[in-house]
Amino acid sequence: MASWWTMAPIRELKEIIDPGTTSFMFLCTALVQFMTPGLALYYAGMCGSRSTVMVMYQNFVSLGLVFMLWAIFVFSFTFGLPWVSIGGYHLLARPDTYFMLSNVGIYGPLQRASSIVVNGFPGMLFMAYQGMFAVITPALISGALVDRVRFGPYLIFITAWLIFCYAPLGFWNWGGGWMFQIGAWDFAGGMVVHEAAGFSSAAAMWMLGRRADPPPDRPQTQDILPHSLPLVVLGTGMLWFGWFGFNGGSALAIGGLATVAFVNTQLAPSAAMMTWLGLDWLIGGRPTLLGCCSGAVAGLVVITPSAGFVQPQMAMFAGFLGAFVCFFAVQYIKFRSPLDDVVDALGVHGVGGFLGTILVGIISDPVECLDAKKRP
Repeated sequence: MASWWTMAPIRELKEIIDPGTTSFMFLCTALVQFMTPGLALYYAGMCGSRSTVMVMYQNFVSLGLVFMLWAIFVFSFTFGLPWVSIGGYHLLARPDTYFMLSNVGIYGPLQRASSIVVNGFPGMLFMAYQGMFAVITPALISGALVDRVRFGPYLIFITAWLIFCYAPLGFWNWGGGWMFQIGAWDFAGGMVVHEAAGFSSAAAMWMLGRRADPPPDRPQTQDILPHSLPLVVLGTGMLWFGWFGFNGGSALAIGGLATVAFVNTQLAPSAAMMTWLGLDWLIGGRPTLLGCCSGAVAGLVVITPSAGFVQPQMAMFAGFLGAFVCFFAVQYIKFRSPLDDVVDALGVHGVGGFLGTILVGIISDPVECLDAKKRP
């Protein structure tokens, strides 16, 4: 995904703004934006009926608050010039590099100092594409805050989390920071998006404790079941659809790399869906529609860090393994741990993102990685 900091020599703008790539990135930006309302529906169906409006509210407001902060200074704090470095390793970026979108090109590519950050499409479009990732990441945590946090404190929380967690992680991985400098690879957000949101959800659940007790007419065991499977299915479909822009667009150009990421974004969740269904059938006695949706999302999460780095066969393997690991992680968290994870934020996003990050170093194709580094 994000930049990889392949600094290309500055050429004439007509040579470095490609209409096809620009159109492709417009589409991918819209697809990733579409994922946030999809997540709202997915989470709303997963939680209890009394929490539906609030969890949708918390998700949808991220489109406004987070993107506004992104445009003002968080984009700069993620992709700006190095500000704090120790021993040559960059830790923080300067929040004034692109403050209020200054120095972000409309008719030319994004530049940092005298070098081009990403080639082929306008810098403003790169800012918008990256902003959609920033929007959905804190929204992923909202499921862990169901029935625990009021709306005002929630806005304060996601603001602080965006500044102190997301922006530094994004800089370390995608903005040329220390993780990128030591050779960490994250194609579309295994570390920056899913691990960060999943383990932050675990911390929030640990600190805030369990949700308020369910209504007295509903058994405690029913409080962990989704109240609306149609909403879960609709949200899963919207997420899967938008994920093609999430992973495919992370190639930052239309071509072979985007194609393999696109295909892997279909194969991995397909394999994960069928694996989760099989586990449901074998262990629970019957296949479930919820298992279909959970497996698909787990597969999408697991393939995200390596979507453009693996061959399709390995994407299917990642989906199978991801569903297997996430299935048992969800079972343990829901029924044996003290964490009250109603939307499986830790079990799917945290565990799945961590597994996917490990798999980058195990199943990635060296040729694909080399092509990614050489892309314009």
